[in-house]
Amino acid sequence: MLRVLLIDDDQSLSDLLAQYFPQYDIEYHYASNASEGIRLLQANDFDVLILDIILPDLDGFSVCKKIRDLSDIPIIMLTGKNELVDKVVGFELGADDYLTKPFEPRELVLRIKSLSRRKEGALTKESALIFEELEIYPNTLDAQKKGHSLELSSMECRTLVFLAKNLDRVVSKDEISVHIKGFKDSPYSRSIDVLVSRLRAKLQRQNMDANLIKTVKGIGYKFTGTPAS
Repeated sequence: MLRVLLIDDDQSLSDLLAQYFPQYDIEYHYASNASEGIRLLQANDFDVLILDIILPDLDGFSVCKKIRDLSDIPIIMLTGKNELVDKVVGFELGADDYLTKPFEPRELVLRIKSLSRRKEGALTKESALIFEELEIYPNTLDAQKKGHSLELSSMECRTLVFLAKNLDRVVSKDEISVHIKGFKDSPYSRSIDVLVSRLRAKLQRQNMDANLIKTVKGIGYKFTGTPAS
């Protein structure tokens, strides 16, 4: 059973999800403010976090940043408006997905299930992908340089794995989105661009070549690592 935490002061939404989630084998937990939500995250093992941007004690962006310092739990952010700038900021801070209120509960369930598949993938036996200094471990969703973890989020690592498995082939943004989220982004979404940008930044922090992931304008991205002999 999936364990999901909602941090949101919308009591009516919480009541709705509390009734809706059990039929999809989801164990539901709720916090009405950021402080209580962070406390619950530190004390429990959840599979997915649903986080509203507007909270009574701290904005959702600040909460997302704090949580990313503590955990790589998949985060779905909620907003009451479909603002591109909010989505970009959220993804830059480490959010994995975004949903605009009002939404159908069934859509939220689908996104939760899609994000939680990363744990299922972590249980499968799969060989490491080795490229000179870079080692990628699909089974544990980790990437390392000389034994030191790059500390990638689950979405960042899944993107890296997908690109590495398609070595020297240009993959479209839609392909990446479908692989890591289970659905295509809207034509105007920049979530994959932001995700790849974060991934490159973490490679550069370890003095690795950001051009390992090349942009192919108007199409997508290509991984150009050299496989270890």
